[in-house]
Amino acid sequence: ATASSPLIVESHPGERAVLDGSQHAKGANVRVRMTGRFIRLRGLEIRNMPQQGVWIGGTDNLLQGIHSHHNGLSGIQIYSPYESFPYGASGSRNSILDCISNDNFDENFTSSGFANGGNADGISISSGTENRVEHCLVYRNSDDGIDTWRSTNSYVGHNIVHSNGIADGNGNGIKAGGASPAAYAFVELNLDLTVKGGSNS
Repeated sequence: ATASSPLIVESHPGERAVLDGSQHAKGANVRVRMTGRFIRLRGLEIRNMPQQGVWIGGTDNLLQGIHSHHNGLSGIQIYSPYESFPYGASGSRNSILDCISNDNFDENFTSSGFANGGNADGISISSGTENRVEHCLVYRNSDDGIDTWRSTNSYVGHNIVHSNGIADGNGNGIKAGGASPAAYAFVELNLDLTVKGGSNS
């Protein structure tokens, strides 16, 4: 795939494809993984995955019109290895547009990767650089709504976020950075109505 000829995966017009991971045990290594470049994932429903709904480790990709919900970790997560400084070789320059991410939760689970609510964000930009989240609806996730954690130059704009934070989850609506080397998150024109203590039902 290239910038001028991307790989497009989308629902058939007038239909909505559903990827459902409910047959797998919580914590199983099953999720939608995007590790390449110039991939366009559009108009899918992704639910009940035992880990993240969508995990993006590639660059220059687009998620648009995705509904990711009731997954065991974050609904959508972008990740670049923490050891790689500066960031940019992976998990960078991805866009998440017009998506819904709700009721993703890991409460009552504390095995590897799980933290009794503390690791399941609606949308997590865990690392990488120049990623964007725009025009999304994010609610009732056990940790934060949108988290730019260890990323640089993230953009978060024109989103609606509410009712995040369950069990040991932080419950931030939008978290603009965390551990080093987090820097330069730009957050504007979002509606953040988060009140900790939503429901995962």
